[in-house]
Amino acid sequence: MGNSTPSVFVGKGRPALFFIIATCCAIGYHFAVNQWFTESSVAHFILPLLAGGGIYLFSFHIVRQHEKTKESAKKKEEQLAASRTEAVQLRKRLVDVERKSLSVQRDLKALRLERCKKLPEESNKFETTFHAMPDPMLLADMESGLVTDVNESFLQLLDHDWQDVYNNPVTSVFSWASKEDETLFNNALKHGRPVNNLQTVSTHWNGKKFFALVSMRSVSISGKNTAIIAVRDYSDLHAAQHEIYTFSKALEQSPAGTAILSTKGTVEYVNTRFTQITGYTAQELHGNTVPFLEHIPEKSAFSWSMLGAKSNWRDDIFTIRKDNTKCWLSLSISPVLEHTKLSRYVLILEDITEKKEQERKIQHMAMHDGLTGVANRRQFKMQLSRFLELQHRSQVPFALVFVDLNDFKEVNDTRGHDFGDEVLKKTAKRLKDILREVDFVARLGGDEFLILLSGIQTLEDLEATLLRIAYHIAQQMEFRDGTTTNVTAAMGVAMCPEHGIDADELLSKADHAMYACKRTANTPFAIWNPTIDMEQQQAS
Repeated sequence: MGNSTPSVFVGKGRPALFFIIATCCAIGYHFAVNQWFTESSVAHFILPLLAGGGIYLFSFHIVRQHEKTKESAKKKEEQLAASRTEAVQLRKRLVDVERKSLSVQRDLKALRLERCKKLPEESNKFETTFHAMPDPMLLADMESGLVTDVNESFLQLLDHDWQDVYNNPVTSVFSWASKEDETLFNNALKHGRPVNNLQTVSTHWNGKKFFALVSMRSVSISGKNTAIIAVRDYSDLHAAQHEIYTFSKALEQSPAGTAILSTKGTVEYVNTRFTQITGYTAQELHGNTVPFLEHIPEKSAFSWSMLGAKSNWRDDIFTIRKDNTKCWLSLSISPVLEHTKLSRYVLILEDITEKKEQERKIQHMAMHDGLTGVANRRQFKMQLSRFLELQHRSQVPFALVFVDLNDFKEVNDTRGHDFGDEVLKKTAKRLKDILREVDFVARLGGDEFLILLSGIQTLEDLEATLLRIAYHIAQQMEFRDGTTTNVTAAMGVAMCPEHGIDADELLSKADHAMYACKRTANTPFAIWNPTIDMEQQQAS
């Protein structure tokens, strides 16, 4: 049995056979010892039965394990058979692929042979065209990134020698204007992507900066991936752009308001200062005419047709902003010519309101008495000249009245100079209030005033006016501190043209008449006559 296999020794019926054999042995043993139905006989009978049962269970377990082993072996055989079948199919497919690959390789080889026959001629054509191109260009191998060829235009443009560029990294040829452009170029060179107008900046040996735009395309030359890089000089364009940028910044930050107008006078552009001065926004002005140009006074002699003949027009105008506030503007309009043809206008304005106000104040101070506010001696002389010119041209007579307050020195001495100044202010106000608009009053100095009475036709009219003036001056004056006072005046009069037509002559005669009035008691005025001059000479 040592050579028997488990399948021979152990079968599905073997456990039952063992059990039957064990039972028969137990019965035979009992017959042999003749001991039936005793305690020991029962034990000897049961033990073989138990042993037979154990043998039966052990045999059954061995059989089940053997069956499982056979089933597992069968599955493995089936899987192995399936794998062998699949491997055979894969080998068939690989054979088909190899056959097709060999066919394609034969076709490619034929194409390459045909290409090689034509390559020398095409290569010569490309090389000739490449070097004859007027645009600067270079070639670079996309795998190594090295320059393989450059044309003469490139060497001349960048002022390089052949050895400075050939077989050098293409990235070292250019200095990029920005990190972003450098990254775009490197990525394009690496992946064969086209790029356009990347900005570079270089410095020539003479120190002059050179600006260029670089574009790249990838092609196959002699079976190699090659980058064709074109360079375009834009130094002049860059300089123009920089100049335009500088001018635009200067224009935008200019303290003067600037507008660009079309030939029809409509607004095309305004800077920030223009909107600040006028109060209008750029959106409100764009496409419309400048509002205050429609209200330029006729005396300014402005017209669009006039600008075509003259180089420019300039004037100071008094106008109104958008918020209805009044202002003074210094305005200048100049035509812009392109090839001798009018293309647009440039309007420049400045807010001179404060300047005009300062000028007005200075002029007022120069022409008016600082204490009383009436005209001073300077303005009086100018006005007297105007009256004389009017009389000469239009025969309009007038009277010159010299007014001097009586006993004013005593007022200053007894009441003080501040009180005296108040008396002068009130006297000047009374004179302005009583006189007509065509008349004129000025303070000569101290307590002396000068009056020009226009259009005096008769002596009666003159006397009535002088009495009215004397009456108003003599009215009681009341002051803030509750005090009062009275002053009177002596007036001397010279008439034009009866007494003369010269300014100094009239002033002298009016002065003499005033002193004659002072010498005569209770007389408010005196009109010049020759006797007064004789008395003046005797008194002196």
